[in-house]
Amino acid sequence: MSDVAKFSSKDIKVWLERETGSIFVPVHVKAQKLVEEMRKAVESLTEASKMLLDNSAKEIEKRNMKTYGRARALNKLARLFLDRMHLIKVPDKVTYDSFSKFAQETQKAFAVTDVDVRNWFPRISPFFILDRRRFLATFIRAKETLKELSNFSAKEYVKTKTLEETFLLIEKLRAIEQQLENLKAQRT
Repeated sequence: MSDVAKFSSKDIKVWLERETGSIFVPVHVKAQKLVEEMRKAVESLTEASKMLLDNSAKEIEKRNMKTYGRARALNKLARLFLDRMHLIKVPDKVTYDSFSKFAQETQKAFAVTDVDVRNWFPRISPFFILDRRRFLATFIRAKETLKELSNFSAKEYVKTKTLEETFLLIEKLRAIEQQLENLKAQRT
């Protein structure tokens, strides 16, 4: 006869967690750490965008005709950067799906920001050199963090996708069993 192990739905989750914990827990902890690093990078990029916005607003107020047009362009650009950074939603609970969605949203926002930087920063030149350098340094660090996040998602975190889906299916099974018990109780 076959040696098939039989588990109740209540015991299967505990058993599965015990059997896969050595793989799942370290990967999940690293995913949470990377999400936290990316959150900090997005926050620092938001601060750098605010700095661009403030400095360009000060220059606009001066009404210096040499810098006025470039200051307005930088002001508008900084607003766009801020709006994009606010659209990035950091997941509260890290799962494979939320992690992947976060990485994709961030990737899209950074790609558009990168295009804007390449198109507009040369036009603003030679003004706001220090501000642009500070922003670019922060942006480059954030892109490196995003690259690390994306690589982790594609190479390591994808291994836990099936495991997370299995845990969700176990929870659904337990909910269905509970509904069945409730229906039996109502029937009697």
